[in-house]
Amino acid sequence: MKIIVLPKIKFDREMEKNGWSDNNLPSDKAFISICCNPIIKKNYLEDYKHKTDEHWFKNNHDNVLNVEFDDIFVPEFETNYGMAYGITDSVAKEIVDFAKKNKDKNEIYIHCMAGKSRSVGVGLALKEYFNCDFSCGARWDRYNDFVYNKIKENL
Repeated sequence: MKIIVLPKIKFDREMEKNGWSDNNLPSDKAFISICCNPIIKKNYLEDYKHKTDEHWFKNNHDNVLNVEFDDIFVPEFETNYGMAYGITDSVAKEIVDFAKKNKDKNEIYIHCMAGKSRSVGVGLALKEYFNCDFSCGARWDRYNDFVYNKIKENL
C-alpha cells in the first residue's frame, strides 16, 4: 500500500486525468477527501479567498470517504470568519475504520485544501500504522499534529 497526500487542486487534476468519478471508481484505490466545515468554507474560502472546497466525489462509497473539519489545532476556535471546528473523535474513528477496511488497496489518496496540514496528519498516522510508503505532493514542514494525534488515538 502507498499513501498519497495531495493538495486539492492536484487531487482534482489527478481524478480528472484518470476519469475517476462516482460512476467510475478504480477498485484498487481508496480516497479520503477532507474539506472545511460549511461556515469556514463559505465565509473564508469562498467569500474571502474566492476558492471552492467541494468534494470531487459527491457520495461516499466503499472506497471513498468525504469528511469535513477545519485546519485548527484545537477542537473549536472562533475566527474572524466564524466558528472553526477541528477533527472530532467520531470523524477520526470514521477515517481509521475506512482505512482499515481499505488496507488491501494499492493506494490511498488523501487530500485537503493545501495538502500539507490536515491530510499530512492523517497520512502520516496511517503510514506509521500500516508501515507503508508515503508521498506528499506539496512542500510541508509542519503538519497538523492535532489531526495526527486524533487518528493515532483511534487506531
